[in-house]
Amino acid sequence: LVIGPAAYTLLMDEQPGFARALLREFALRFEGNLRLLEAARHRSAAQRFALALAQLARERGQAAAAEGWQALAATQAELAALAHLSRQTVNQLLSAAVARGELRRGYGRLWLRTA
Repeated sequence: LVIGPAAYTLLMDEQPGFARALLREFALRFEGNLRLLEAARHRSAAQRFALALAQLARERGQAAAAEGWQALAATQAELAALAHLSRQTVNQLLSAAVARGELRRGYGRLWLRTA
């Protein structure tokens, strides 16, 4: 959504709560980025992977199915970029999660166990 300067001024001046709602949205969006930045400096690859997966689930995850799996539209390359890991490392971590029964893989899609 693009808000021009005139509309922005009008919303800020005349709509109570607009500024607070805007800042809340920014905070929610950047919370995951801040966690990943902190993780890139101080966390292991598995921890960074888990944080990136959790962030994608919050941002793109669909409602959990009756069988206990949440669909998530994400590729291995997107996960790697978000977690600042190589695709090979992400592939290994995905395979390990599948073996533990925490994750299912599909083309351009992952399913996370919710229960």
